[in-house]
Amino acid sequence: MNLKGWFKRERLPIEELEPHDCPNCGTTFQGYYCPNCGQSDTEFDRPFGFVFYNFMGDFFAFDSRFFQTFRYLLLKPGFLTSEFLEGRRQRYAPPFRIFIFFSFVLFLLLQLLTGRVLKDDVDWSPKNEEQLVAVDSLSRQLGDHVASDTVNQSTDIKVDSLFTNGPLESKLQILARSVDQKLQEETDPEEQESLLRMKYNLSSPRALTNTFLKYLSWAFFLMLPVLAVLLSGFYWRRKLRFIRHLVFSVHIHSFVFLLNILLVALSLIWHLPGWIFGLSILGGNVYIYMALKRFYGQGYLKTFVKFLMLGGVYILCVSTAIVWVIYNAYMNL
Repeated sequence: MNLKGWFKRERLPIEELEPHDCPNCGTTFQGYYCPNCGQSDTEFDRPFGFVFYNFMGDFFAFDSRFFQTFRYLLLKPGFLTSEFLEGRRQRYAPPFRIFIFFSFVLFLLLQLLTGRVLKDDVDWSPKNEEQLVAVDSLSRQLGDHVASDTVNQSTDIKVDSLFTNGPLESKLQILARSVDQKLQEETDPEEQESLLRMKYNLSSPRALTNTFLKYLSWAFFLMLPVLAVLLSGFYWRRKLRFIRHLVFSVHIHSFVFLLNILLVALSLIWHLPGWIFGLSILGGNVYIYMALKRFYGQGYLKTFVKFLMLGGVYILCVSTAIVWVIYNAYMNL
């Protein structure tokens, strides 16, 4: 289906155009793109319909390639990287554009999912004797009750309400009020600062999760060159240029993001059983192994050993990045 053709206006042949000056650099030229600076002669100070018409043409030019890129990215591990580096690029969406697109969609869906989780009912009631002891200990630490900030100010909210079925966000608000009560009694400045930050994070869980996701997106962007450096180390005998490892890293991360987009999107519609996530982890690992095998061209056993070692080091790097993300999200609110 040629979606681009639905929107793209037919252009006159270049020889039929009048010479005109480039508004960016002043070069006189005949055509649609300035030969000096490369700027398009598209005029955006036009009626909205004209601009929208041209925008949709450009969008679906990407969209048509996107579907083909999507298919090969999902079904042929390592294929897109080889195609890109062998010069066959025009038929596929650029690697970094695909990564940025998937990153945008994934973190948008994660924001929707975390918002729904905060609204969903959770049951913190103790299920066994050990949990019951923990609940009693927490109740003593929080006190018998915390003041309600509802319309009826004389009503007390029992700490026991934390351990009944109810929305997660409301339970965090109860904890925030208990921290506020302790904050009013605290005299140590450092402890006051710590309690104040805890109170704010508990009372504003959406702000905390949004900040966490923002830092997490940055962290995964930085993981692109990190994985490329690891690949160049594990495959140093191949003497490949760094850009090859980087493009491979971009495609691998794009696949992981795509897989998570599918899982998060399905989670927003249905309650997925745990085995679905387990199967996706297994499938993702098989995909990465096959991508390494296809792109770097080494034997199955050698690739498997490198896959395990590379995976271990990468997980350590990701874990360190996530700890950094959690710390910064908590401290910078």
